[in-house]
Amino acid sequence: MIALISNQISSQFQNATGIKTFPLMPYNKLDLPVSSHADMLICVIDKNVFCYSDYYNESKSIFDEIEKLGYKIIKVNHQCDIKYPHDIGLNALVIGKKIFCKRNYIAKEIIEYGEANGYKIINVNQGYSACSTFIIDENSVITSDLGMQKAFQNEGINTIIVPNNNIILDGYNCGFVGGCGCILDNNAYFFGSIKDTFIENCADIEAFFEIKNIKFHKVIDGRLRDFGGVKTFY
Repeated sequence: MIALISNQISSQFQNATGIKTFPLMPYNKLDLPVSSHADMLICVIDKNVFCYSDYYNESKSIFDEIEKLGYKIIKVNHQCDIKYPHDIGLNALVIGKKIFCKRNYIAKEIIEYGEANGYKIINVNQGYSACSTFIIDENSVITSDLGMQKAFQNEGINTIIVPNNNIILDGYNCGFVGGCGCILDNNAYFFGSIKDTFIENCADIEAFFEIKNIKFHKVIDGRLRDFGGVKTFY
């Protein structure tokens, strides 16, 4: 297994997990605080990795490592721009055979692939669909977005709602919970402490994770920080 993650947290993540980790470098067409975030730079569906063409050229050595594992790199022609919603071309949330996204602004290659391969495309108002949601499993998520919660409930996906005001994302008022870590083999790795961040909701989250037999691990101390999540490849 290898992991792709922001260069801001890559060494800490590798030390915490023992997984070979490649740092994603900033992409100059995204706002600087999120320019190295995996959930802004990459979308993975099945064994396909969607990325911006020029970012592929800038980070070819990393994508070469992914290809060695049997993944196909699909370079999208989407025109990325620093301002929302033109920065969300790859910000699609994939859960099972469902793709949640702000459809009109997602790279057409993602929509075309999804439609051709049996995925249900679910249009939502939240453009940062991937950023906004921490995936526990195909039937369970954590989010701060009530619109996403409604979309998940319509699809029979259990949803824990948490506030996002205490999540740190430098340059912004707050970050998204989806960018605060990942789950690997029944281990939840968080970029910070849920107890220091979700004070009122912490017990509910811990109880839910206990039911799922998922153990908590802190990659760093302090309140949760949004570093754009993690993309892992087997």
